[in-house]
Amino acid sequence: MGSASLVTFAEETHVAARKSRHVSVETDTTDTGTIESASPGRQLRNHVSRSPLLAVALVVFLVWAAGLVTMAVIVDAPATLNVVQIENAEIILHGTIDPAEEGVFRVDRSWPADATDGVVMIEDLGELSLQPDQSYLMPVERTNDGAFRVILTPKPEEVRLVYPANDETIAVLEDMLAGR
Repeated sequence: MGSASLVTFAEETHVAARKSRHVSVETDTTDTGTIESASPGRQLRNHVSRSPLLAVALVVFLVWAAGLVTMAVIVDAPATLNVVQIENAEIILHGTIDPAEEGVFRVDRSWPADATDGVVMIEDLGELSLQPDQSYLMPVERTNDGAFRVILTPKPEEVRLVYPANDETIAVLEDMLAGR
C-alpha cells in the first residue's frame, strides 16, 4: 500500500467513525504507527454517565447544607455556665446595672439567699460591656473594701464572665448549686 492509499484509508475510517456513535475508539494507521482517539460518541456517553452521580452528590450536599443552616437558626444553644467559676464564687447575684451610677448593681436575688443588700458596688463593672436594660447573673467575691468583684474563670483565659439572666440560665444555676 502506498502513502496515498493509507491517507485515503485513514480518511474513510475517520468519516465512518464520525457517522457511527457506537464506535468507541477510532484507529488510523499511518507510516508512523497507530493513532487512537476517542470518538464523540464515547465522550458523550462518559459525560452522560457521570452527570447523574454529580447531580446526586450535589443534591445530597445541598440537603445537608440546608439542614445545618436550619438547625443553626431554629435550635437554641443550651445555657452554659462555667462550673469552676460558679463553684469559686462566694455569692451569685441576679440583677441589673444602675445606669445612673457607675459600678452600681441592683440585686433582685442572690445565692445564698439574702446574702447582700438590694444595691451593691461591683469593681470594674464598666469594663464588662453590659447593657443597663438587661438582667444578669454575676458570680462574685467580696473585696477588702466591702465591694464585690466578678470571679475570674480558670486559666488559661482568666476572664470575668457574666451571664444573661433568663429562666434557662437560672434553672441551670440552681441545678448546679443543688449539686454542691
